[in-house]
Amino acid sequence: MYDIFFISYKESNAKVNLDQLKKISSSVYHIEGVKGIGNAHIQAATKATTDYFFIVDADNFVYDNFQFTNVPNLKEAPKAVHVWRCLNPVNQLVYGFGGVKLFPKPMFNEAPENYLDFTMTIAKSGYFIQDKLASETRFNVTPFESWKGGFREVVKLNLELHKNFSSVTQSRMETWLSNGKEKLNGEWAILGAKMGRDFSEIHLNQFEELKKINDYDWLQETFNQIMHV
Repeated sequence: MYDIFFISYKESNAKVNLDQLKKISSSVYHIEGVKGIGNAHIQAATKATTDYFFIVDADNFVYDNFQFTNVPNLKEAPKAVHVWRCLNPVNQLVYGFGGVKLFPKPMFNEAPENYLDFTMTIAKSGYFIQDKLASETRFNVTPFESWKGGFREVVKLNLELHKNFSSVTQSRMETWLSNGKEKLNGEWAILGAKMGRDFSEIHLNQFEELKKINDYDWLQETFNQIMHV
Protein backbone atom coordinates (compact mmCIF):
# COMPACT_ATOMS: atom_id res chain seq x y z
CA MET A 1 0.00 0.00 0.00
CA TYR A 2 1.47 3.32 -1.06
CA ASP A 3 1.03 6.62 0.77
CA ILE A 4 -1.93 8.74 -0.35
CA PHE A 5 -1.76 12.55 -0.26
CA PHE A 6 -4.74 14.84 -0.66
CA ILE A 7 -3.65 18.31 -1.80
CA SER A 8 -5.92 21.29 -1.21
CA TYR A 9 -5.59 25.03 -1.75
CA LYS A 10 -8.83 26.99 -1.25
CA GLU A 11 -11.03 24.52 -3.18
CA SER A 12 -14.68 24.90 -2.14
CA ASN A 13 -15.42 21.18 -2.10
CA ALA A 14 -12.18 19.99 -0.48
CA LYS A 15 -13.83 18.71 2.71
CA VAL A 16 -16.50 16.73 0.85
CA ASN A 17 -13.93 15.09 -1.41
CA LEU A 18 -11.54 14.41 1.47
CA ASP A 19 -14.32 12.74 3.44
CA GLN A 20 -15.10 10.59 0.39
CA LEU A 21 -11.43 9.64 0.05
CA LYS A 22 -11.25 8.65 3.72
CA LYS A 23 -14.17 6.28 3.15
CA ILE A 24 -12.01 4.44 0.63
CA SER A 25 -8.76 4.55 2.58
CA SER A 26 -8.14 5.39 6.22
CA SER A 27 -4.49 6.26 5.48
CA VAL A 28 -4.68 9.68 3.85
CA TYR A 29 -2.29 12.58 4.47
CA HIS A 30 -3.65 16.08 3.90
CA ILE A 31 -1.35 18.70 2.38
CA GLU A 32 -3.27 21.93 2.93
CA GLY A 33 -2.67 25.56 2.01
CA VAL A 34 0.72 25.20 0.34
CA LYS A 35 1.01 27.86 -2.35
CA GLY A 36 2.24 26.50 -5.66
CA ILE A 37 1.34 23.18 -7.25
CA GLY A 38 4.94 22.05 -7.37
CA ASN A 39 5.60 23.05 -3.76
CA ALA A 40 2.64 21.00 -2.56
CA HIS A 41 3.86 17.95 -4.50
CA ILE A 42 7.39 18.37 -3.17
CA GLN A 43 6.06 18.51 0.38
CA ALA A 44 4.16 15.29 -0.26
CA ALA A 45 7.32 13.64 -1.60
CA THR A 46 9.23 14.78 1.49
CA LYS A 47 6.62 13.26 3.80
CA ALA A 48 6.17 10.05 1.80
CA THR A 49 7.35 6.89 3.55
CA THR A 50 6.92 4.65 0.49
CA ASP A 51 8.88 4.51 -2.79
CA TYR A 52 5.78 5.56 -4.69
CA PHE A 53 2.92 7.76 -3.53
CA PHE A 54 -0.52 8.82 -4.73
CA ILE A 55 -1.67 12.40 -5.24
CA VAL A 56 -5.38 13.25 -5.19
CA ASP A 57 -6.37 16.83 -6.00
CA ALA A 58 -8.88 18.54 -3.72
CA ASP A 59 -11.53 18.86 -6.45
CA ASN A 60 -11.29 15.18 -7.33
CA PHE A 61 -14.14 12.90 -6.17
CA VAL A 62 -12.75 9.36 -6.13
CA TYR A 63 -15.30 6.63 -6.85
CA ASP A 64 -16.16 4.05 -4.19
CA ASN A 65 -14.93 1.14 -6.31
CA PHE A 66 -11.44 2.50 -6.89
CA GLN A 67 -8.76 0.43 -5.18
CA PHE A 68 -5.47 2.09 -4.33
CA THR A 69 -3.92 -1.35 -3.93
CA ASN A 70 -4.62 -2.21 -7.59
CA VAL A 71 -1.60 -0.63 -9.27
CA PRO A 72 0.16 -1.43 -12.56
CA ASN A 73 3.33 -3.48 -12.74
CA LEU A 74 5.73 -0.74 -11.73
CA LYS A 75 8.78 -2.80 -12.70
CA GLU A 76 7.88 -2.24 -16.36
CA ALA A 77 8.25 1.53 -16.02
CA PRO A 78 9.73 2.23 -12.57
CA LYS A 79 10.37 5.93 -13.21
CA ALA A 80 7.06 6.81 -14.85
CA VAL A 81 4.06 8.74 -13.56
CA HIS A 82 0.79 6.79 -13.74
CA VAL A 83 -2.49 8.66 -14.08
CA TRP A 84 -5.98 7.19 -13.85
CA ARG A 85 -8.74 8.30 -16.19
CA CYS A 86 -11.06 10.95 -14.81
CA LEU A 87 -14.49 12.24 -15.87
CA ASN A 88 -15.03 15.93 -16.57
CA PRO A 89 -18.65 16.59 -15.47
CA VAL A 90 -18.99 19.71 -17.64
CA ASN A 91 -18.01 18.48 -21.10
CA GLN A 92 -17.91 14.71 -20.44
CA LEU A 93 -14.31 14.31 -21.58
CA VAL A 94 -12.49 11.38 -19.99
CA TYR A 95 -8.70 11.51 -19.82
CA GLY A 96 -5.98 12.43 -17.32
CA PHE A 97 -7.24 15.92 -16.46
CA GLY A 98 -7.74 16.03 -12.68
CA GLY A 99 -7.03 12.32 -12.28
CA VAL A 100 -5.49 10.28 -9.46
CA LYS A 101 -1.70 10.13 -9.93
CA LEU A 102 1.00 7.75 -8.74
CA PHE A 103 4.51 9.25 -8.53
CA PRO A 104 7.90 7.61 -7.90
CA LYS A 105 9.42 9.37 -4.90
CA PRO A 106 13.01 9.50 -6.31
CA MET A 107 11.69 11.60 -9.20
CA PHE A 108 11.50 14.55 -6.80
CA ASN A 109 15.23 14.61 -6.19
CA GLU A 110 15.35 16.86 -9.27
CA ALA A 111 11.96 18.55 -9.16
CA PRO A 112 11.57 21.29 -11.80
CA GLU A 113 11.53 24.92 -10.71
CA ASN A 114 9.89 26.24 -13.89
CA TYR A 115 6.91 24.47 -15.38
CA LEU A 116 3.45 24.94 -16.84
CA ASP A 117 2.20 21.45 -16.15
CA PHE A 118 4.07 20.08 -13.14
CA THR A 119 3.19 16.42 -13.75
CA MET A 120 4.14 16.45 -17.43
CA THR A 121 7.38 18.31 -16.71
CA ILE A 122 8.52 15.98 -13.97
CA ALA A 123 7.48 12.87 -15.91
CA LYS A 124 10.61 12.78 -18.03
CA SER A 125 10.63 8.99 -17.96
CA GLY A 126 7.05 8.51 -19.12
CA TYR A 127 3.45 9.38 -18.45
CA PHE A 128 0.97 6.52 -18.59
CA ILE A 129 -2.81 6.74 -18.53
CA GLN A 130 -4.47 3.77 -16.84
CA ASP A 131 -7.63 2.29 -18.36
CA LYS A 132 -9.54 2.39 -15.09
CA LEU A 133 -12.00 5.28 -14.66
CA ALA A 134 -11.20 6.20 -11.08
CA SER A 135 -12.80 9.53 -10.35
CA GLU A 136 -14.62 12.69 -11.35
CA THR A 137 -12.93 16.09 -11.27
CA ARG A 138 -15.58 18.31 -9.73
CA PHE A 139 -13.75 21.52 -10.56
CA ASN A 140 -16.97 23.35 -11.49
CA VAL A 141 -18.51 23.92 -8.04
CA THR A 142 -18.18 27.72 -8.27
CA PRO A 143 -17.95 30.15 -11.21
CA PHE A 144 -14.31 30.98 -10.40
CA GLU A 145 -13.14 27.39 -10.02
CA SER A 146 -14.94 26.41 -13.21
CA TRP A 147 -13.41 29.32 -15.12
CA LYS A 148 -9.97 28.56 -13.67
CA GLY A 149 -10.15 24.92 -14.74
CA GLY A 150 -11.06 25.81 -18.32
CA PHE A 151 -8.48 28.59 -18.54
CA ARG A 152 -5.52 26.57 -17.25
CA GLU A 153 -6.26 23.42 -19.20
CA VAL A 154 -6.80 25.10 -22.56
CA VAL A 155 -3.62 27.13 -22.21
CA LYS A 156 -1.77 23.82 -21.87
CA LEU A 157 -3.71 22.09 -24.65
CA ASN A 158 -3.15 24.96 -27.09
CA LEU A 159 0.56 25.11 -26.35
CA GLU A 160 0.79 21.36 -26.90
CA LEU A 161 -0.92 21.78 -30.28
CA HIS A 162 1.66 24.36 -31.32
CA LYS A 163 4.47 22.13 -30.14
CA ASN A 164 3.27 18.79 -31.51
CA PHE A 165 -0.01 18.72 -33.39
CA SER A 166 -2.38 15.92 -32.42
CA SER A 167 -5.96 15.38 -33.53
CA VAL A 168 -6.75 14.07 -30.03
CA THR A 169 -5.45 17.24 -28.40
CA GLN A 170 -7.29 19.38 -30.94
CA SER A 171 -10.54 17.53 -30.30
CA ARG A 172 -10.17 17.94 -26.55
CA MET A 173 -9.55 21.65 -26.89
CA GLU A 174 -12.55 22.12 -29.18
CA THR A 175 -14.70 20.25 -26.66
CA TRP A 176 -13.54 22.51 -23.84
CA LEU A 177 -14.38 25.53 -25.99
CA SER A 178 -17.93 24.48 -26.82
CA ASN A 179 -19.46 21.67 -24.74
CA GLY A 180 -21.28 21.73 -21.41
CA LYS A 181 -22.96 25.12 -21.38
CA GLU A 182 -26.02 23.60 -19.69
CA LYS A 183 -24.00 21.99 -16.87
CA LEU A 184 -23.31 23.51 -13.46
CA ASN A 185 -21.12 26.58 -14.11
CA GLY A 186 -20.49 25.23 -17.61
CA GLU A 187 -20.65 28.69 -19.16
CA TRP A 188 -17.79 29.75 -16.91
CA ALA A 189 -15.68 26.74 -17.92
CA ILE A 190 -16.23 27.60 -21.59
CA LEU A 191 -15.41 31.27 -21.00
CA GLY A 192 -12.25 30.25 -19.18
CA ALA A 193 -11.32 27.94 -22.05
CA LYS A 194 -11.78 30.70 -24.63
CA MET A 195 -9.77 33.17 -22.56
CA GLY A 196 -7.08 30.54 -22.04
CA ARG A 197 -6.83 29.95 -25.78
CA ASP A 198 -6.50 33.68 -26.45
CA PHE A 199 -4.01 34.16 -23.60
CA SER A 200 -1.78 31.36 -24.88
CA GLU A 201 -1.87 32.74 -28.43
CA ILE A 202 -0.85 36.22 -27.29
CA HIS A 203 1.96 34.93 -25.06
CA LEU A 204 2.94 31.91 -27.14
CA ASN A 205 6.69 32.22 -26.54
CA GLN A 206 6.63 34.20 -23.31
CA PHE A 207 7.19 31.68 -20.55
CA GLU A 208 7.12 34.24 -17.73
CA GLU A 209 3.61 35.23 -18.77
CA LEU A 210 2.43 31.68 -19.44
CA LYS A 211 3.49 30.38 -16.03
CA LYS A 212 0.98 32.74 -14.42
CA ILE A 213 -1.55 29.94 -14.93
CA ASN A 214 -0.02 28.38 -11.79
CA ASP A 215 -0.41 31.55 -9.72
CA TYR A 216 -3.83 31.21 -8.12
CA ASP A 217 -3.76 34.77 -6.79
CA TRP A 218 -3.24 36.09 -10.32
CA LEU A 219 -6.03 33.83 -11.60
CA GLN A 220 -8.38 35.16 -8.92
CA GLU A 221 -7.49 38.76 -9.78
CA THR A 222 -8.04 38.09 -13.48
CA PHE A 223 -11.43 36.55 -12.75
CA ASN A 224 -12.37 39.44 -10.46
CA GLN A 225 -11.75 41.81 -13.36
CA ILE A 226 -14.32 39.91 -15.39
CA MET A 227 -16.77 40.16 -12.52
CA HIS A 228 -15.83 43.82 -11.89
CA VAL A 229 -15.19 43.05 -8.23
